[in-house]
Amino acid sequence: MAVFGIVASAAVDAGLAQTPVSTAVEHILAAGPNGVGQREAARAAQTLATAGPSIVPELLAAMRRANPIARNFLRNAVEVAIENGKNRNEGLPVAALQQFVLDREQLPQARRFAYELLLPETPDWCDRVLADMLDDPSLELRRDAVAQLVASVPKEVNANTRDEAIAKLQRAFEAARDRDQVRAIATRLRELGVAADVNRHDGFVLSWWLTGPFDNTDRAGFARVYPPETKAFPDLSATYPGKHGTVGWKPWRVPQGQTAVDLNTALVEEKEVVGYALACVVSPRAQTVSIRFSTVNAVALWVNGKKYAGFEIYHSGVQPDQYVVDVPLRKGKNSVLVKLCQNEQTQSWARPWEFSLRICDALGGGGVVEVVDATQVAPEQVWK
Repeated sequence: MAVFGIVASAAVDAGLAQTPVSTAVEHILAAGPNGVGQREAARAAQTLATAGPSIVPELLAAMRRANPIARNFLRNAVEVAIENGKNRNEGLPVAALQQFVLDREQLPQARRFAYELLLPETPDWCDRVLADMLDDPSLELRRDAVAQLVASVPKEVNANTRDEAIAKLQRAFEAARDRDQVRAIATRLRELGVAADVNRHDGFVLSWWLTGPFDNTDRAGFARVYPPETKAFPDLSATYPGKHGTVGWKPWRVPQGQTAVDLNTALVEEKEVVGYALACVVSPRAQTVSIRFSTVNAVALWVNGKKYAGFEIYHSGVQPDQYVVDVPLRKGKNSVLVKLCQNEQTQSWARPWEFSLRICDALGGGGVVEVVDATQVAPEQVWK
């Protein structure tokens, strides 16, 4: 029987069969793309599988050092070892697996795998530990913890249960990271008369200063350096030579209920143009944040004057968190500059000239910065 490339009927190399677990694991970790080390890894995985379920925690721990190919070999070895253990009436090392699940330094996917192994063995324990996983770095375990908390809220809330229901839903809302959960919990809170700002929860930047259009004829504008990108903290009272004359900065706020900065609406609907969007974000401390942005247009990103990303791709599709960049912020005010280029295509599907951007923690949670409202501050006061 073949299991993900491991053929159980294949002969195991005699020398490798005698190697200790740690050595066999190293053979697996050496596996890479294009067949590199995969023959040795398959043999090592077969060897490990014969040891039975007692080595499962060690194999799961090795996943933290594994590339995707090696991780697949390790998972296969775990599954075969467990199956062999069943045939020999050997049970799982429950205590060791429980300890592994609780170790937040381990690979999130491996911890989730261990949790799934434990579910049929110790369902009460699994249910109990979820209550402490609302802030877990494993998004899958965190999702289960959020679902458990939401499930504890009665579907019909009365005057006696309203306060407790709201408190639980608010905790779940803050902890949730998956979009479907966030929106479902927000809906329940609103039904109870409680505000739930999904965009703020997700960290979307909704207030910007915009300038343009600049020239992008023959798609030359992406590489061309225009004045807005030459200073870390641009003078928002400055003017520049644009495609059709002088342009300056204008404040813009994304309409209620939306996340996209639509330059067709905010600046001008035109082809072969470049626009810039600038935000001032205030960080409570020096920290590294995740900037996640999406667009169908060619785009570049600067933070505090340093370029962190550039993608010269036009109208090839869009998805949430399309581009993800980890960026250090300083304590206090920081500049976030987006350059957005529209090309010459005139088809209806090539009309959008827009982007959305959010600033969040490593797991996608917002609230890590405050965004200065461009419509409420004088240009000369922005960077002070």
